[in-house]
Parts: sequence; C-alpha cells; structure tokens
Amino acid sequence: METREFWGRDMGEALRAVRASLGGDALILETLSVPAENSKDGGERVKITAVQEKPAQRGNPTPPLAREKGNLSPLREEPKKGGTLPASSQEKRTVMLTRKEMEAEEVGAVSRQLADLKAMLCWLVPGMKNSGVVAELATQGVPPDLMVRLLQEAEAAEGTDEREKLRRTLTRLLPTGGDVEVSSGQRVCLALLGPPGTGKTSTLVKLTVRLTRGGPRRVGWVSLDNRRVTGAEELMAYAGILGVPCEVAEGREGLTQALDRLSTCELVLIDTAGMGARDSEGIEELAGLLHDIPHLRRTLVLSATTNGHDLKAWSERYGRVGFDSLLFTMVDECGHFGPLVSTVLTCGQPLSYLATGQRVTHDLEVARPETLARLLLP
Repeated sequence: METREFWGRDMGEALRAVRASLGGDALILETLSVPAENSKDGGERVKITAVQEKPAQRGNPTPPLAREKGNLSPLREEPKKGGTLPASSQEKRTVMLTRKEMEAEEVGAVSRQLADLKAMLCWLVPGMKNSGVVAELATQGVPPDLMVRLLQEAEAAEGTDEREKLRRTLTRLLPTGGDVEVSSGQRVCLALLGPPGTGKTSTLVKLTVRLTRGGPRRVGWVSLDNRRVTGAEELMAYAGILGVPCEVAEGREGLTQALDRLSTCELVLIDTAGMGARDSEGIEELAGLLHDIPHLRRTLVLSATTNGHDLKAWSERYGRVGFDSLLFTMVDECGHFGPLVSTVLTCGQPLSYLATGQRVTHDLEVARPETLARLLLP
C-alpha cells in the first residue's frame, strides 16, 4: 500500500483532502501540526499521512472519514509497519468508530432494553400486550414501578383506546391546585423555594402580573435572596417597573419587620435564595426563617428540564423546609415528561402552576391534570 501525504490549513481541510482522494476506507497513520517555518507556503498547516486500506468498490458509496468536529468521531490510529506512533511533540489523533456506528450500537441497546421492559410489563398487565404506549412511556422516562401502576389502573378503566384510557387515568391521579387566587381583604404570604437557577424571581414577577390582571389587587414583595450579588437588585428593578412595593430583608427579625411594612397588601410574595445540593446548613436556616410566619404558604419551584433522580432529591431536601405545592418552570424546554409526572405523584403535594416560556405576561398557567397528561401522551 502506498503511503500518501495530505495537507490542509486545519484538520478538517486535511481530512477532506484524504476523503476526496482515498475515500472512506483510508487508514490514517499519522497527523502532524506543522509550524509555519516548516510548511510548504510559510503558514501553519496540518499534515495527514494515510493509505487506502482496501480498494474502493465501484457503485458502493463509502462512508465519510471521521472529522475532528461534527457528527463523526476520529477513527483508529495505527503505527507504521515496523515503527511506532508519532513522538509526543507531534499532534496525535486517536482513531475510533464513526459516530454513526456508535449511535447504531446505542440505539440497538436501547431497543433491547425497551423490549425487555415491554415483555415484563405485558406479563404484569396482559391487556396491554399489543399497546404501543408502553414503549412511549419508557421513552418519556416514566419509572417502571409507576408505569406498572398506570397500566394496571388504565386496564380497569372503560373504553378500548389504550392511550385515552391512560390519559383519563393520569387526569384522575394527578393532584393539582394550590394556586394563590385570593379574595379581597384576605392576606396571604407565599414563599417561592427552590434550587438555584430554576427561575424563582421571574416566576414571582409572572405571578404578580397574572394576579393583578383581573382587577386591582395590592401585591407586595420581599427579597430574602442575599446570597447573590444581584439577587435583591434584580427584584427591585422589576418592582420599579410594575409599581410594586418591595422590601429587602435579612434574618427572621428583618423578615418580620418587612411583612409588617407590607401589612396593607393582600398578597405578599417572598423570593428566597437558591440552596445548593449539599447546602444542608442553608436548608435548615431557611426552615427556621419561615417557621411560624402567619398565613404563609410555600411553593417549591423546580425546572422541568431536571432529571428524575434530582427532582426526587430536591423534593425530599426541601421537604425539610416544608412546601404546600409544586411549580414547574421551563416546561417549553422539556423533552421528557415522565420525571415530572413521577414527582407530582410521589411528593404528596399538588401541582399549582406551569411556566411555559419566557414572556412575563403570558407564559404562566394554572396547572391542570389533563394538560400534564397530554404532555406525557400527546
């Protein structure tokens, strides 16, 4: 086999030259970054040494060579016959399977797992043997134990359409409520709890816009977010735009005084600091801060894009503070709704709102069980 050299201004250009000349069966022996003083035209270049491992078959397109970036991974690098791989001073690239081959292997593994899961579920729920929703629920990330429960309860429901029976079962099982509509003259305080980055501050603003849209209602804000440099400043800026009285408080005494100053408000929304996953001390501090505040309700704000294990962990962690309802943000960015359904069904508290986008005036809606059921099973 004849060894050939190919040059390019970067790795991508050099690989394209190899592909154009030798096709997809080329075997890369060496890649080098050649300094400007040693290159042919005085500029820094990449040199690839390659051979054609086997003759290309006419009429059969050859797969593209691996690219250093993009949809394909590098191929497998081999030393020259009787020699060694390039020295450490030379740039080397490891040659591996193409990404298409890797993806095909992953898809095959997932397909086998789904087949095993479906066989187990069909054994437990014989009536679902020919139902395509089993694989769909698995793809959505519904845990097996919850899937068994849903399928068993759906099997006992009336009707013949399996998807519709599952939707009705979900609608019946999913607890919703806990919205903060208040009557005139009734004072309610609502604290928004949750991990960092879930959108508590923007949700507080959306809630205010939603609740004041239907008529005059005096709403006040309190910021307890003294961990971020810009936490309170962000809320104060929104308060100035909307004309909402806003207090910044620190500690239990500061919170009590802030609530006293907002005594004429029918609804007080409290923005709390996000606690990290290992911040047990911060969780305990927040629990003590909110303990025994009159007329206080708490909602746990979680991102819909969070994986199921972390959703479960966050709900358990904030269970030490106590919360009365769930609120999911970033629903528009979520691709798998199984973890959301599982969290709502296992945390013991109703789902109050869904934040479905970034628009302050529209993208917050009262949660309804049929909405979540259709998100899981369109």
